[in-house]
Amino acid sequence: MLRPRSVALRATFAAAALGGLALALPSDSASWTQALVLVWNSNVIAALVLVAWMSVWALVGATQRRAISPGMPILACATVGSVDALLAHRLLIAPGGHPGRSKVRDSGGGKHWSTALLPCTAALWLTRSVVVVLLSIGAVVVIGVTGHLPGAGTANETAVVMATVWLALVGTLWGLHVRRQVRDSPVTMLMRAVLARRGPHALVVAGAGEIALGLMVALMAVILTHTDGGPAPGVLEVLAIAVLARLFTIVPAPPFGLGLADGVLIFGLILIGVPTEVAMATTLAWRVTGLVVMAVGFLAARSHRPDVESAGQVAAAPTDSTLGRCVHRAGFALLAWLPRGLASAARRRLFDAMFALADDPWDYALMPYEQRKQAHLTAVIPSGADVIVEIGCADGHNIAEWSQLHPESKVIGIDISERAIATATRRIHNRANATVVRADAKSIAEVLDEYRGQVDVLVLSEVLYYLGTGPQVRQALMASRALLSPDATVVLVHGAYDAQRLHAPACAALGVILRAETLFADPERPYVVTVALGAVNGSSPRGQKPKMLIRKVEQCPAPADGPPRP
Repeated sequence: MLRPRSVALRATFAAAALGGLALALPSDSASWTQALVLVWNSNVIAALVLVAWMSVWALVGATQRRAISPGMPILACATVGSVDALLAHRLLIAPGGHPGRSKVRDSGGGKHWSTALLPCTAALWLTRSVVVVLLSIGAVVVIGVTGHLPGAGTANETAVVMATVWLALVGTLWGLHVRRQVRDSPVTMLMRAVLARRGPHALVVAGAGEIALGLMVALMAVILTHTDGGPAPGVLEVLAIAVLARLFTIVPAPPFGLGLADGVLIFGLILIGVPTEVAMATTLAWRVTGLVVMAVGFLAARSHRPDVESAGQVAAAPTDSTLGRCVHRAGFALLAWLPRGLASAARRRLFDAMFALADDPWDYALMPYEQRKQAHLTAVIPSGADVIVEIGCADGHNIAEWSQLHPESKVIGIDISERAIATATRRIHNRANATVVRADAKSIAEVLDEYRGQVDVLVLSEVLYYLGTGPQVRQALMASRALLSPDATVVLVHGAYDAQRLHAPACAALGVILRAETLFADPERPYVVTVALGAVNGSSPRGQKPKMLIRKVEQCPAPADGPPRP
């Protein structure tokens, strides 16, 4: 039951928004009947676009849900993804943060079927909201650059501009209200792990999805304008208006939010010179297709309850895709081209944000795959080393184990994130031979100057691709060569794709020679453990041929067998 204060607040905002809508409607505007006739006159083309539009709605919902819940069946992604926004409003924005205001219950389970989706739905809704807000900033820039902000291009341009400003103000206030409710909701803690692991993927997919939906609005506006006999509007301008309209769908009350979005879309299209009847027809098509997909998805999701019961949990398995990997690696490669200070600050803030969401963003402690990989890494660490250094120690799970297995060694962890260092410090607080230091890849030699030429073992595990491409990795690690002792051992562990690209440049930068390379054919994701040696152990005596690099493949046990231990 809604609290009186909440009811009053909603009523106030509803009255304000309706006042803005009434102010903007000119007395001589085309009726909705004329808009329907315009769609009808477009014949088969409009029908095909409507079908394509519904398909895009469903595809966007499915890909966004798959990005946040990679282990979810594709049918469940398609159905649940179509109603994620509705579920977010019902579950996330409920007063007091309780899961849902609906009294609909499963006949057998005793709870609403969508409650299982709560953490992932909340995470998806927040990432989509962030993307829409960021795109809206660019949309305002586009509208301003194209010269449409000073006037609306209609006889009643002052009223249209005032209404647009009015609606923008109402939407902003609602956004602040939603932010406070989300921040205070108990579900916030539940979705942190989801955002920590899948947040970046969800942001990229949400950005592509919002642009795809905006392009469908532009396509419909162009077709209807052609049918009306007028000049086609600019696709970029219509896309900007569509993004702005989507901004208003994040308000807590779905009918009210949809009304705001429709009003912004209509008046925004009029603002850029689209005829009123075309703007109304485009908005009508936009709303009908969205509601149809939402209704079908909701009914389908209810009938597939068994498929979505586990969707609220993050799968304890690695997730990987060719597209996601390429986007991820390309992003960090572009980041590496920035000036050193700016690139370092960007990486630090990114990883600080991930560790602010969870102490273990990569699920090292929970994921059997990570435990198997850690066991194989630990097995090749030579005994008797005086100093062991790991670059990119994250939460300190490796150095904590090595400090226990090698009590005679000094174990040092390096990471760029202050939050990661704090987490690692807590993990090793009772290990006298372990310590952690904050530094980026290029400043490690300066920070560890007292250990120059004394590091016997250097470990780089799942960190090289954050430094960029092969040449960028070589440049970033060049300074760390001074830390290595003459007979140092360098251990590199990465997925098979990254190991093939980056292990050789890293060894070249550190001045070591590859001596053993093992591909572990893990059933969840293959990875490579490479061992390289320094000048004393790595080079061959004069006059003798160098030793061949040992390459071998080992089959890892199935996930159910559990992680191997050294």
